[in-house]
Parts: sequence; structure tokens; C-alpha cells
Amino acid sequence: MNLAKRVTLLCLLAGCGASKPPETLDLPPPTNVEDFPSAPIELSIHVPGRGFFEVGEMRGRAGLIFVFSTFDTASQAMLTPLSLVSEAHPECFFVGVAYQPDARQLVEVWAQALEPPFPVGWDPQDVLASARSPVGRIGGVPMVITVDPQGRVVEKVEGVLQPKELDEMLVRAKSRGR
Repeated sequence: MNLAKRVTLLCLLAGCGASKPPETLDLPPPTNVEDFPSAPIELSIHVPGRGFFEVGEMRGRAGLIFVFSTFDTASQAMLTPLSLVSEAHPECFFVGVAYQPDARQLVEVWAQALEPPFPVGWDPQDVLASARSPVGRIGGVPMVITVDPQGRVVEKVEGVLQPKELDEMLVRAKSRGR
């Protein structure tokens, strides 16, 4: 990592802390499907330097939406397992969306410093934070949301997950609705 990236990363990490106390980061059981909106997800994520990533255009492919905060160490810790799983599942889409105030100002620097292996951006219309969120309520970050090939939410899990857990979530998402 070059000096500029290290300085950027150090600035991002200054004052970092998990968004939840460590004891709440254990993997909860999968959320019931009935708790999610039944409509396919329509979500535009602005990806710096690449335009928009339209989740609705991913129909036909299962996928994973990573909801994170740039200042959250638990979110940063998720990049390793997500990298491994994204390499193992090239048939699936992966996208990250920053969920925090002023996300637009920090996402590009965060992505340059940490080099996630999938596009990351922010929700310019703040639909994730609204009552009309296409994925239901976002309780905390990091959060992983899996999507079936029809574009519907399969599972949402908060906290730091292991590659095996992410892999199992994607397998369930790919098999649903076939």
C-alpha cells in the first residue's frame, strides 16, 4: 500500500469503533422472509467514477448487498470474507452501499484506501433510510443482504460474518424461486 493510501486509511480509522458493542456482533438467526418487502428491489447506488449501479438490472442473478459505514471497523473487517466469497461466486453480483450521513464525501476515499473487490457507493436518494426502503429497516452496520434471482430479499444479517456463513447465504439466495 502506498504512502498516500496509508495516510488516507489512517485518517479514516482515526476514532473508529464498532457501530455496536462486540457482544451484539454474534450472528443472529436468519430473519423470516415475511419481514421483508415482497417486491423486487429497485435501488440506485452511485459508484464514484463509474456512474450508477442499478440493483434492478441484476435480475436473473442472485447477489449480495453489503451495507457499511466508512468509519466502522467491523465494516472494514467484513472486506476480507466478502473478498473471498465474491471470488468464489462470480455468477452472483456484489455491491456495497455506505449507510451514513454525508456518505458521498467519504466513499471514494474509503474505496481507494481499502480496494474492495466489488463496486461501492452511496444511495443518493436515501431510500434505505426511509420508510419506503426496498430492503426493509436497516438496524445497524455492517449488514449483509442477499437477493434471489428475481431481485427479492432473502436474508439480512448484521455483524461480522465468516466466509462460510456468507457462502451459505448466497447458496440459499441462488436456490430460492427456482
